[in-house]
Amino acid sequence: MKITYYRQNAFKIESAGKRILLDPGRSLSSFRSLIPKKEWEGTDIILVTHRHPDHFGLVPTIASRCSCEVVCSSALRPLMEKRGVGRVHFLMPGERIWFSRPAHYLSL
Repeated sequence: MKITYYRQNAFKIESAGKRILLDPGRSLSSFRSLIPKKEWEGTDIILVTHRHPDHFGLVPTIASRCSCEVVCSSALRPLMEKRGVGRVHFLMPGERIWFSRPAHYLSL
């Protein structure tokens, strides 16, 4: 697993052939992307912790450009729908989502 820190709260996580962006928002001082645009390419999943601009600001743009999935709390549903973000998984506290089955996964 490779984790790259950019600025403020923005990270990129690469693991098992997947690229995940965490809170790819805008800088509140310059309104520029916290994660350089060249790093957006190949993004599979965007994780958003909450709706502040420095966490959420560029999610619609990146999700559209990369055709990736977005994972966030259900509290962000109105904002995601208003901005036209597709392929969103809204989670409630305690919920989990699997993008691939772990080796120890059992199905009953």
